[in-house]
Amino acid sequence: MTKKIPDVPSFKLHKATGQAYAVFESKRRYFGRHELPESKARYDQAVAEWLANGRCARVDAHDLTIVELVNAFRRRCESESIDKRDAGHFKAAWTPIVELYGDTPAAAFGPLKLKAVRERLIAGPRGNRSRRYVNGLAKRIRYIFKWAVAEELVPASVLEALRAVAGLRPGKGGEAVETEPVKPVPQEHIDAIRPYLSKQVEAIIDLQLLTAARPGELVIMRPIDIDTTGKVWVYTPKDHKSAWRGHHRTIYLGPKAQEIVQPFLAGRAVEAFLFSPAEAVEKQREDRHAARVTPLSCGNKPGSNVERHPQRTPGERYTPESYRHAIQFACKRAGIDKWHPYQLRHNAATNLRKQFGVDVAATLLGHVGLNTIEVYAEKNHELAMQIAGKVG
Repeated sequence: MTKKIPDVPSFKLHKATGQAYAVFESKRRYFGRHELPESKARYDQAVAEWLANGRCARVDAHDLTIVELVNAFRRRCESESIDKRDAGHFKAAWTPIVELYGDTPAAAFGPLKLKAVRERLIAGPRGNRSRRYVNGLAKRIRYIFKWAVAEELVPASVLEALRAVAGLRPGKGGEAVETEPVKPVPQEHIDAIRPYLSKQVEAIIDLQLLTAARPGELVIMRPIDIDTTGKVWVYTPKDHKSAWRGHHRTIYLGPKAQEIVQPFLAGRAVEAFLFSPAEAVEKQREDRHAARVTPLSCGNKPGSNVERHPQRTPGERYTPESYRHAIQFACKRAGIDKWHPYQLRHNAATNLRKQFGVDVAATLLGHVGLNTIEVYAEKNHELAMQIAGKVG
């Protein structure tokens, strides 16, 4: 259900007192005598601040508690509709703060309290946390306070003090565990799950191996986003990880990648997603019907045993999570250890670095600023087109 956007509070007259007022989230705010122009100016200022705060009443910075700060930041997340995965990470970061220091004034949250929260994360209910994960959540906690400083909810000195807390270093993270570097998937493990995959999921896997794209970039692929005019096709995702920074993402589709994509382009609307779970389920049903041994006059008739109101129905496209679930379910059926789709990106990156060097690999991976600088963007574009024509 789509959340209703609050209407702008009306400028009203309180007849008993002659005061101008408006109602912000069930609370009245008075602006002085209704007939005076100053009251309308105060009202306009209050509405402007309300809109700038994501259509939420501004929290008073005086004696602001951690709970109030977190609630204000949560409303900001909801109003800006930030990525679901990022919202989950922020929730994981603010939960221990609220549990330990919910009633503490936000201005009193200092380095020692941040360290206590960090220890709480390490010894959380799901066991030891990795050092990198804990450092990432601590970084998000600092981001929440950075936002609060920008909104004048806490003094800047609070953020400066929190920045003095260094991240956990390798071998000196106490109970925090060290995680193994992400490794490429062995080719035999990729081949082992192919019999248990839909053609849609198998196509995304093969595209990842050829293009080094992220799962989230491929599951949203549409015909309208693919420029097929050149020898090497150019795919520009509608959304991607660094879009909020103003960065552009380009994925190059060479002859092999084009061969994978072409069957999904035929007869498809330009704004429809190429890889549809609904189509995968329909094909699965057709295959089961074709392999049926029981005569049609016996047993269930086609469609008669389909649940009328299922709790879950196939979507119009895969999400990174459903794509991962499909792979890991296939791993279970194949009797091998589960692996993650992001490991396929490491397969492609390793191959690109070995053959063509770091700069080309960084461009094809979409790493802006990692061994690649903006001034050479055009040069790398041309080179990446040549490489895609050879390997992808």
